[in-house]
Amino acid sequence: MSGVKIEVKGLAKTAANLKSLGTAMATVVARDSLRAGAQSIISKLRGATYTTFQRLDGMIKAGYQARVGRSAKGEILHSVIAQKQQSLKGAAFKGVRARLRRPGRKRGPTRAVAFWWRFLEYGTEPRGNVAGQRLRQKGKKTIRLRSTGKNLGSVEPRPWVGPTLAGAASGAVIATANKMRERIDEEAKKLPK
Repeated sequence: MSGVKIEVKGLAKTAANLKSLGTAMATVVARDSLRAGAQSIISKLRGATYTTFQRLDGMIKAGYQARVGRSAKGEILHSVIAQKQQSLKGAAFKGVRARLRRPGRKRGPTRAVAFWWRFLEYGTEPRGNVAGQRLRQKGKKTIRLRSTGKNLGSVEPRPWVGPTLAGAASGAVIATANKMRERIDEEAKKLPK
């Protein structure tokens, strides 16, 4: 989504506690902690969605998902917030299916990602048709199409993701740290004495 990077320093004691749990359990604890931090950001994103533009189908708000890496690469474990694929079945998504339908097909796709959030967040440049003739094949006939060359306008940016991420960063760090402390204590109690 938007590039926000958070670096936390001074967690030497937490790192030592994680190492005492063993690599496999430390990875499980770290993944749970990162997921808790990402969920705190997602809850704020869902609250801010549809505040700067009109809701049409609800896919943007429903599509936020936290993804956490399975294992660390070196000493880094990655976590990402992304839009997930969603079902387009039902009458509410008839317009979405029609917009995403490929030429020559009767029906549109049954699953899609709400990619248009980017157009709303960052805006678009002016769009337009190129005036002139185009040829289109329909069965054995060739049809001439005329385009008007009219301006289709642009989409003004309506940012909500960037400002929300900037404000939610500290809350995510706190949620991650709290979950990590909680999980380390749970796993430490299970260790043999």
